[in-house]
Amino acid sequence: MVSCRRRFSSKLALAAILCLCAVTGLLAQSARKLTLASEVEAYFQDWGGSFLPRWSGHALLGPVLGDGSHVWVITKDGQREDVRFTFPGAGWITIVGASRRPDGALALIGAAASSDSQMGRFVAWISPDRTRQAVVRVTPYSPKTVTFAPDGTFWTAGEMSATEYDVLWHFDDSGRKLGSSVRRSTVRGGMPAAGSHLNASRDRIGWYTGWGSAGTGEYIEVAPNGEMIDRFPGVPLPPHAGWRPRAAALSENNDVIVDMKNSGNGAEWIYALDRVNRSWVPLQLPDGQSYPVVAGFEGNNLVFRAASKRIRFYKLPGPATR
Repeated sequence: MVSCRRRFSSKLALAAILCLCAVTGLLAQSARKLTLASEVEAYFQDWGGSFLPRWSGHALLGPVLGDGSHVWVITKDGQREDVRFTFPGAGWITIVGASRRPDGALALIGAAASSDSQMGRFVAWISPDRTRQAVVRVTPYSPKTVTFAPDGTFWTAGEMSATEYDVLWHFDDSGRKLGSSVRRSTVRGGMPAAGSHLNASRDRIGWYTGWGSAGTGEYIEVAPNGEMIDRFPGVPLPPHAGWRPRAAALSENNDVIVDMKNSGNGAEWIYALDRVNRSWVPLQLPDGQSYPVVAGFEGNNLVFRAASKRIRFYKLPGPATR
């Protein structure tokens, strides 16, 4: 009887080891490796500003530390432009998000106070030659992220104190509201637009909800007319362990990348959306390279901003997102 129990226990232990090896092998195979295509050396500051730098319209955009009304733009050839934004009657301005159109036009979102301390939220458009601009007050709507669409209009994701409203708003370059999408009641969590990420491809707008969402968020796609295309669960990591979406990107071919970071232990990982299996596939950088931060897509090359003051472009490892 004892001998039988020992043989049974040994078989269980062997089965557990084989199962563990199989799972480990599966995880190793599921992680796809990126390939470095090119890089640009350019000075930029990626900490301490009012929003994280992002790649948009063939350039990296970011805030100037200590000056909320000032953004910098660095193009793919390393050329830098500093843009200071203001408008009549503004006492102070804080830009909380920016997007660039391929022709150089800028869309800005933020908060401003008048000389008599009246607060307001705004969306703004600046022409490519910087000679014209449009500024529209959108209070009580508070935009948190912005992106240009391929047709030259722009979208925002924002919050309101109302119990029901559309989270995504659509504007033309005069600041006129063209439409809206995604009812607030359909998105779980307290403040899903806070810390969220909005991007556009050739045929859709992609929104990965932020740190105010339930769990680790949700990925939502809408058509240029605002109609819902699809919704996907967020990256399946435990939110109670500190995992949050640090950045998200959408390519011309509709590849979706999410950069996840653990605020507790500093761990970070990058995932690609597998549309067919409705799951997230981990990506790896080439051996020996530390993790930079996802900034966006240049065409179908994934763009990172590295701590070494380099902008790096990586090729995706085949049809990871199908």
